[in-house]
Amino acid sequence: MIGDFGWSNSQYRFSEYGEFLRVVSTDYNELGQPQHQLSIFRSDSTTKELTLISQLPNEQQPQKKFLVTAIVRSW
Repeated sequence: MIGDFGWSNSQYRFSEYGEFLRVVSTDYNELGQPQHQLSIFRSDSTTKELTLISQLPNEQQPQKKFLVTAIVRSW
């Protein structure tokens, strides 16, 4: 996972739903603009680790400006 969680509105950074942990992290490009990423993890009971299930943006779904806003509002 790239970026950090930030702490100003931490309730919008993590969300648990069933067996999934959803994390929105932010990194900054060379111009200082935020680049948001959604990562979804599942707990692996065998290894006791979190396994990355999916991330946005990705090659099939490149970043869109409205992506993180829409996701955060749906939580």
